[in-house]
Amino acid sequence: MPSWVVIGLDYQLVKTYGVEVMPWITIIVGIYIYIAGLLKWHHLSDFIPVYVIEGFLLGIASLFFFSYSDYMFGLTDNHSNRGVELYESYYDMYVSFFQRGDLNFAMAAWGVFIFLQLGRIFYRQFPWIFITTLTGLTLGILFPTEKCLRSAYGEVGIQINLIEFDGPKFNPNFQVVEDLLIKAFPITLFILIQNQFCAKAGQALSGVRCDYDQEIKCVSIANILSGIFGGLPCCASSRMYVLDMKLRQTNKWSSILNAFSILFFYGLFSKVFMDIPFYIISGQLLYMIINIPPWHYYLHLYKTQRKLILFYIFCIAWLCVNYGAIQSTLIGSMHALILFAQKMSTPSAEVMTNQKEGVYQMNMRDSSIREYEVECNDIPPNIEGTFTVYRFNGALNYINIKGHIDQIKELSKTDNFILSFRYVCVFDFQAVDSLAIIVDNMMSNYIIYNQKMELKSQFQDYMKE
Repeated sequence: MPSWVVIGLDYQLVKTYGVEVMPWITIIVGIYIYIAGLLKWHHLSDFIPVYVIEGFLLGIASLFFFSYSDYMFGLTDNHSNRGVELYESYYDMYVSFFQRGDLNFAMAAWGVFIFLQLGRIFYRQFPWIFITTLTGLTLGILFPTEKCLRSAYGEVGIQINLIEFDGPKFNPNFQVVEDLLIKAFPITLFILIQNQFCAKAGQALSGVRCDYDQEIKCVSIANILSGIFGGLPCCASSRMYVLDMKLRQTNKWSSILNAFSILFFYGLFSKVFMDIPFYIISGQLLYMIINIPPWHYYLHLYKTQRKLILFYIFCIAWLCVNYGAIQSTLIGSMHALILFAQKMSTPSAEVMTNQKEGVYQMNMRDSSIREYEVECNDIPPNIEGTFTVYRFNGALNYINIKGHIDQIKELSKTDNFILSFRYVCVFDFQAVDSLAIIVDNMMSNYIIYNQKMELKSQFQDYMKE
């Protein structure tokens, strides 16, 4: 099941090279995903803040509701591109749905949803989704209706079309191969992101922890096989609602079962499953849409007065609906990274001075001073005149170096200015350049003009005399 963003990238490739390029780009994407799995890059999703993921889940649930709500009324407007042409707003669209649609279908869809929800409440481990699917299949065979999946997707089935044997031939040169290798990267990125987040959504729906390594392997193999048989790049987004099964505490088989369910539903037995009425599918989608967003988490945020986080979640959901799931995720992650960098950029340091009798510690926030009760071991012996000791604490890196520079600018001029790195616990690879920036900035702002400065540090090997 390709995502919307991937479809757009595929379309550009087809316009440039023709449809015969798609099996090859699909194989390349599958190989890239497999390599990413070996490098464990998919575990980077663990560092995405919770509110970004929750905003994605709320947004993707809203997208599914807007995209498939026509099924509830026995219509296919959103799947025939008529909705864009006919309606200027969602309000007008739903007014038209009520006027033209079958309200019996709508009530039946809510009935299927209530059945699934009751099953989830009273015996969650049982795969109720399969019961409703088999029921819909039986009803579709015994009481056929035109308002079924076939009217939305037409005839769907598996066609064996081995690459370069039965399909069109593709004869690229070196430049074309290079271009394909480059353009496969964004497709791989979008599939990785969507697959991981959809796995998290499936995890929220089933209540068990997914094996993300298994997810990546299945998606990579699925893309390689899809390319061999002349298919398109795909992700496992349908795993959110195809299965709702609990196998032990870790659902290690969820990805494999999901892949087989897609093979059965969309492939081998698609001619039969296409007869399932819309109200069955709509009820299952309602079940997914309502249960994927973590409402208890939103309620907890509201009760604990963390309304700013709630605002972030709704902003990401709004971006997801209006601009796309992947775009909203990237924007939310970038916002979280900026907030993290802002917090990390707060400098941590101690300042000691002897501008009065004795040694005093200065508070950089309000410029207040108090007597320093512990012996300052950063002062060289036999020092003459006034001095200021600026002692770095914690991490010194390229993120917080600007904060340190701003603090050093505010210090008063003294005869001796000492930079101490005794309590620096993290010193990144750009720290040497950062030290040079500090010293150059002090020189350029005349903080130590015609004065004596001593750099005291266990990292003296990195410093040039």
